[in-house]
Amino acid sequence: MADVETLYDRYFLEYATYVVKNRAIPEIDDGLKPVQRRILHTLFEIDDGKYHKVANVVGQTMQFHPHGDQSIFGALVSLANKDLFIDKQGNFGSVLTGGQASAARYIECRLTPLAREVLLSPEITEYVDSYDGRAREPVVFPAKIPVALILGAEGIAVGMSTRILPHNPIEVMEAQVSCLKGEPFHLYPDFPTGGLMDVSEYEDGIGRVYTRARLEPRDDGVVMVRALPFGETTESLMKSIEEAARSKRIAVKGLTDYTTDGVEIEIRTDPEVKTGDVLQGLYAFTSCEVAIAANLLVISDGHPRVMTVSDMIRHSTNRLLEILEAELRIEERDLRTQLRARRLEQVFIENRIYKEIEDVEDIEGVYAAVREAIAKYSPVSTTARAVDRGMNELNGAPPEIRDAARSLLTTVYRSLTFEHYGPSREMIARNLDVIGHGPEAHRRLVRSLLSAIRHELTATRRMAAVEDIITADNLTKEDLDRLLDIPLYRITRYGIDRAEAEMREIEGQLRTVLHNLHHLTDFAIDFLEQLIRGYRDEYPRRSEVKPFTPVQERDAAARDLVLRYDTETGYMGYTIESGQPLFNVSLYDRVVIVRSGGVAGVHNTLDKMYVDLDILYCAMEEPGRVFTVAYRDLEGYACIKRCTMDRCRINQLYELVPGDSSLLAFTPEPDPEIVLVIREDGTGQESRVSHKADEFLIRSHRARGDRIERTGILNVEFVIRKNQESN
Repeated sequence: MADVETLYDRYFLEYATYVVKNRAIPEIDDGLKPVQRRILHTLFEIDDGKYHKVANVVGQTMQFHPHGDQSIFGALVSLANKDLFIDKQGNFGSVLTGGQASAARYIECRLTPLAREVLLSPEITEYVDSYDGRAREPVVFPAKIPVALILGAEGIAVGMSTRILPHNPIEVMEAQVSCLKGEPFHLYPDFPTGGLMDVSEYEDGIGRVYTRARLEPRDDGVVMVRALPFGETTESLMKSIEEAARSKRIAVKGLTDYTTDGVEIEIRTDPEVKTGDVLQGLYAFTSCEVAIAANLLVISDGHPRVMTVSDMIRHSTNRLLEILEAELRIEERDLRTQLRARRLEQVFIENRIYKEIEDVEDIEGVYAAVREAIAKYSPVSTTARAVDRGMNELNGAPPEIRDAARSLLTTVYRSLTFEHYGPSREMIARNLDVIGHGPEAHRRLVRSLLSAIRHELTATRRMAAVEDIITADNLTKEDLDRLLDIPLYRITRYGIDRAEAEMREIEGQLRTVLHNLHHLTDFAIDFLEQLIRGYRDEYPRRSEVKPFTPVQERDAAARDLVLRYDTETGYMGYTIESGQPLFNVSLYDRVVIVRSGGVAGVHNTLDKMYVDLDILYCAMEEPGRVFTVAYRDLEGYACIKRCTMDRCRINQLYELVPGDSSLLAFTPEPDPEIVLVIREDGTGQESRVSHKADEFLIRSHRARGDRIERTGILNVEFVIRKNQESN
């Protein structure tokens, strides 16, 4: 027994945890199950833009997935048929017909551009060792969209299950945009098979939806199926129609499947049957109408959690902001590194520092010489060079204008470069006055130079970081090695103008990154809207949201069976030929029968069954109908019981009158007048006392009645009002 306790207490718990977290339930952050994540990781690793044999992809995935190749192949085909992250080539089967995919060696696949845009970001992806420690695999992908809502998911774990219905990718991203803008949003499923859908009970992803095939009736008695309910294929739908026709529930003469790229099933019906009755029968007795229950269960923070669609959108949107910020920080770091390297290279080459190390013999001496030389210089501002070129254009101007322009530009430049520098207002005013009296061309040139200084230097100050300031102290060994590794041909062909243009380009990219970081929400909205514009045509809505009332089998079935009751034999059913006809029923109706003595039951439509030689009531089940019973208990008191036959087990008998009591009166009318026939003490005369039915509570059919605490009650009579009789 000790071994059994260990099995339950330890091993079973470990197994249950493994199934929940590593097989059946998707992760909220990237919406994928482990096998799907490993397939996509493999495709990312071997991605070269070309198609890969699925057999090769499956084999490569096995180094991450501890299960067999068939489970990987099945998951890959299923994921590819969702047409989101995997671009397929060859026969991958059909979600419409249910056809199987070709063998893995015959079909090929590769990543879609959307997968690279919303999933791939290795620098911010956390990796762990694979199951055997030989490789590394991602914990979760940094997904920028709620993948679980788009792909949908189904899984059964130990003690729990999930069923997430698929949604339209464009509508999901539009919901994210609305979330970022603080606007309300509503999302409803969108199925790859199309069809009609009623979402009145969807309840934000934790309710149910009703889906229907799209049926198109024709005048010649033919009904065409143009779209399928979710979860059905043409094969399963035709099988359900054949079974319903075989059992004579619907009048169908033949079926033909013409499905290729789109659903096209021809249903030939009896022309004498009304089209409306045919459609109702198809919805009621076949898979043309299906109810789908949703249960949005995901793994969040290592634990299973039931969420709503709105919760998923908000979580994914917050994660989008985190991912975009992390990517921008990495891009900012890379750009600053590039800019620092270009500036060092500029100082090293333009000031011919390489000349100063020609006679140094040891490497440490070279490092020291380079440090000392760089300390003498600072990176030359690209704006300062522009100012110098502008001053050259003023060489033809009068000396007083040229001197005033240089003084003005230098003053403004220093005021923007050095916070402690305070220019003289009188000096600036005097220089402006001199320039203002010069030619228009000179004034225009000075204005453009002032604008360039202000724009570029203020932007540079915004971009500045501590690590960008180059000094002898913060020069690293990597910086020095990078300078010393510059090939001679680059030094000899170094172009100042080209280098300045490259640095200006990097500075422009850095300004854009910093702007996006300071306006992260706007950047996220632009990112999503760009995806929406790029993929809207690829992902149109397939399912039409249309409210309708689900058709019950009982409502659609034809009541063409005559229920008979033979008082001589006590048998009742629609197969007996003798006896009195009661009413017409269908195979889906239920009948309530109250026998003599107050024994009642709810029965499915009877083919032939013994009920009793005498019955008090027989009618089709009517939920909520109140029965009133009067009986005398063992102590001789009269009791009144009002009850319904709701929530009864089918074909089980219930005693409305307790076994130790005798029935006085019974009526199926809801509000009878209850008359007590009483013999007065002493005189022996009879009197009548009336009570309203609502004076007695409606109880369960199992409960006892309300005792009337009065002696001398001879009988109880139920008086039915005339308006009730007419009703």
